[in-house]
Amino acid sequence: MKKTSSPKRPYSVTITLLGVFGLGVWNSGRVIALYQQSPYLISLDIRPDPRLRLIAALIWALLFGGLTIALWLKRPFTRWAIPLTLSCYAVYEIILRAFFVQIPSSGLSWIGIVTFYLLIIMFAYWALNRPIMRSKFM
Repeated sequence: MKKTSSPKRPYSVTITLLGVFGLGVWNSGRVIALYQQSPYLISLDIRPDPRLRLIAALIWALLFGGLTIALWLKRPFTRWAIPLTLSCYAVYEIILRAFFVQIPSSGLSWIGIVTFYLLIIMFAYWALNRPIMRSKFM
């Protein structure tokens, strides 16, 4: 009797899956760190409010965790949801840097940060929307 196996996931989709999972883990770590440091940060009057950042990190962690599971299960909406979510996350991170980081040398890193996020978003879009992938997400 022949063994039938499910078709392998392309490496580009696996890389995207690991990246989305990594962002979920990263934001989970932020939740833990902000929870532990909130009393100290609040006493220092840090802006934006650490409680707001904790809530945002929790939302991002849950969102990326959900997208990881959805991509693993090959849900069709992930083809547009992941690039859109990555775009929103990039805007969130860039806004945080633009308005709340007060290091003079941080102005030099804008081109690198924007380029980095654009490359990630374009890679995710390409990996999930290639013609070969459209049939796998039906």
